[in-house]
Amino acid sequence: MNKTSKVGIFRNPLASPASTTPPLSGRWLLVAKITWIALAAGALLIFVSSLPGYAIRTINGIPGHGAIENAGNGFIIFQTANSLISLASGILSLSLAIILYRHKFENPAVAAVSFYLLLYGTIMTGPLEAWGWYWLGNTDFAVNVQSMLMATPTVALLVLFPNGKFVPNWTRW
Repeated sequence: MNKTSKVGIFRNPLASPASTTPPLSGRWLLVAKITWIALAAGALLIFVSSLPGYAIRTINGIPGHGAIENAGNGFIIFQTANSLISLASGILSLSLAIILYRHKFENPAVAAVSFYLLLYGTIMTGPLEAWGWYWLGNTDFAVNVQSMLMATPTVALLVLFPNGKFVPNWTRW
């Protein structure tokens, strides 16, 4: 019996055998690691300095909705849960970025996802909004950064690595 007929049903239809991407190495790997460390330091700084913004948001409510009068316990509990979930999702994204950085950063797809999670955990999960609310007095900066920096990386990640491997030839998949 032919070996390929046995294995054929277990093949991944999205993976092509010729699409092996060379790992990052040399200067490119060094540049990627230095850039990642700089972004991680910035993300950590924003994350820590956003904690007072979370506290204010928990007490005063969501920015842009005016002062809360006669806020009951339900409101405080809701805002506390909202802040805790936002913090937890940011911590999860940053933790996953660190795990990917430490284990398989030489793989270009893993490096791209690690960079994406670093940005996502800081910009989209809430720390940048809480930071802007506390330090700038509004969230306009965070909204502008979200619209400028997150749409393009999201589309690029999905187009360039649809199956976890670098695919372009100009992505006919």
